[in-house]
Amino acid sequence: MSIEDIFRQALVHHQAGRLPEAERDYRRVLAEAPGHPDANHNLGMIALQVGRPALGLDYFRAAMAAVPGAAVYASSYAEALLASGDAVAALGVLDRPPLLGRDDEEARELRGRVLRGVGGPSPEERRSAVDCYNAGVGLHGQGRLEEAAEQYRRAVSLNPAFAEAHNNLGIALAASGRFGEAEDSYRTAVALKPGYADALFNLGVFYGDRGRFKDAVVCYDQAIAHAPSFAEAHNNRGTVLNELGRFREAAESHERALALRPDFAGAHYNLGNAIRDMGDTERAIASYERSLEIDPKLSEAHNALGNAVKTLGRIDAAMDHFRRAIALNPGGVLTNTNLLVATLYHPSMTEEERFALHREFEDRHARPLYPDDPVFPNPPDPSRRLRVGYVSANIHQHPVARNLLPVIEAHDRERFEIHFYADVPVPDGMTARFQALADGWHPTLGDDDRGVAERVRADGIDILVSLAGHFDNNRPLVCAHRPAPVQISFHDPVTSGLEVVDALITDRVMTPRRGLERFTERPMRLPSFYLHAPMTEAPDPAPPPMAVNGYPTFGSFNNPAKLSDETLRLWARVMEAVPEARLRLKYRNWFGSDGLARRVMAFMGERDIIPERVELLSSSDDVASHLALYGGVDIALDPFPFNGSTTTFESFWMGVPVVALLGNAMVSRWTASMLTAVGLTGWIAATPDDYVAICRRMSAAPEDLGRLRQDLRRRVAASSLCDARRKTRQIERIYRAMWRGWCASGRQERHDRR
Repeated sequence: MSIEDIFRQALVHHQAGRLPEAERDYRRVLAEAPGHPDANHNLGMIALQVGRPALGLDYFRAAMAAVPGAAVYASSYAEALLASGDAVAALGVLDRPPLLGRDDEEARELRGRVLRGVGGPSPEERRSAVDCYNAGVGLHGQGRLEEAAEQYRRAVSLNPAFAEAHNNLGIALAASGRFGEAEDSYRTAVALKPGYADALFNLGVFYGDRGRFKDAVVCYDQAIAHAPSFAEAHNNRGTVLNELGRFREAAESHERALALRPDFAGAHYNLGNAIRDMGDTERAIASYERSLEIDPKLSEAHNALGNAVKTLGRIDAAMDHFRRAIALNPGGVLTNTNLLVATLYHPSMTEEERFALHREFEDRHARPLYPDDPVFPNPPDPSRRLRVGYVSANIHQHPVARNLLPVIEAHDRERFEIHFYADVPVPDGMTARFQALADGWHPTLGDDDRGVAERVRADGIDILVSLAGHFDNNRPLVCAHRPAPVQISFHDPVTSGLEVVDALITDRVMTPRRGLERFTERPMRLPSFYLHAPMTEAPDPAPPPMAVNGYPTFGSFNNPAKLSDETLRLWARVMEAVPEARLRLKYRNWFGSDGLARRVMAFMGERDIIPERVELLSSSDDVASHLALYGGVDIALDPFPFNGSTTTFESFWMGVPVVALLGNAMVSRWTASMLTAVGLTGWIAATPDDYVAICRRMSAAPEDLGRLRQDLRRRVAASSLCDARRKTRQIERIYRAMWRGWCASGRQERHDRR
């Protein structure tokens, strides 16, 4: 007989009341399929039926583990716990999915029996519980969290059904970093009082802080269902929807919050975030400014304004907003790193000034975290297999991930064990590719920097690699805790500014010896830095548009934040020097912004470049459609001081050469490094005059440009830009050299020394 035949036979016995025969056959099923959910559940039900509920608990747990979303299994488990005399545990089951929020007659009846099983307090106990609760509220207001939590605990011990006390206990525990206990308290409050909007809201906040955004949306939806005018719940719902990439729904939630409370500064700020992510920067700026009119001390609005005006190329204004945010909230690490990033776009910032700002960041945020004399238990064997940890918020569809993936795929797994500490709110297909390649995958969303560092140390990581630490939501301060013997900065185009970071991976062009740029780390130079997999989704390069149009078309698809005033002035000079040329600009749908268009045309107007010669494209395209737009460009123009990188590679891949102005810093030499790798050093300008001359000379040689266009993809594919195996071996040699240096340093734990 098959397993299912045996199960059906057991079910017939069970329904007929022949329990011994049913039990025998259910056990036969489990002997063949130990995880069979219905066989486990029904054995648990037999234990309940014969009055021995405790014997059924393991069976119910097994059924729930096999099918976590089955309410019938969870309900039976709660029944068994109640029958076993553990009503509090039964209440916990009711307070978790899939039973959380159920309000049908059967669920209400079970909840009522469970609550009666918990037991009701006497009138005196109720009064005492209220007294303890009030005392806890007073202590909570004074910031005495541990004492407040103790009073709330006394309140719920006197009156276990006191939902408000459970809710406040959750708030105090969460503020103290005791997250698991906080979640249990919120859940209990909701189970005791299913329509308790405040507890549902707090549970939503808890889930949002932990990166469980879908769970948070459910909580906010339930809170709003019970309290439709709960403006804070509408606002927070929008925030987590924005994290999930549901920008339009997010904006609608913030607008509902504002309809309820027009002076809600936080909702104006969050509405700005949603609108910004939909691509309407100017409307976002208006929302941020409105939030600051209501609350001038809202530091996060200044930070957001800084990022917004930066995308329009207004770098001085961006830095001003970042500084104002820092003045309001000096401990805001993200705002401080945003200020450092903004310096990379500023054409007048000297290398000394930028380095000084990085050291200020270190003194303010990192140095207080440095351990006095870190020692490590890692075995100091210079030749053993090394455990490498990559810490990043960019392990999703992001340029850093696309650059790193070929390295991870090519790593020598006999010599290196690869771990990721990934802060990814919404994992995607790229995340899954990295996860499949990892020897250890450690989500860090919701963990603070110290917690991540402690995990790195506990995992015995030998080499910690901080990826693009200044950008996005990356974590440069994990390194400040010095959790690994060797710490390396990778894919950050500037110094980390931290003395505890040992090395920065760069190359010979980006960081020449005796260059002007300063680093706290030791620059470790590859022959060539940039790496990208061949773009299999790309269309074939199109013929040069010059051959059809009769005039050259210059173009740039870089982020408008990179279009410094000096860049636009130089491009206007190029257009003046090649009077028949056209200029094509695009970045997502951002050039649909009137403010951005006016800015570009103002600089063109300084050289009398008429609007008809400038094409500003604005659309959201898939990868293939985006790359096809290079078919309308003859020569790409690189911005400065912050060069292109992914944009430069895409241009090369589509057969379009790039003119670059060589600067003094890594960020200003990125494209020059890539041009060197494909043997196009003649496209690197030493001065602005050289830049104009190259554009004029190359656009006047259509036949040479056509031959290069036909051959450039082949040259790129054959170059170091696509040679993942060789580049990975070079990177691994850096890792090994740094490791050997540590092994010789004598900084191991005493008992490891021989």
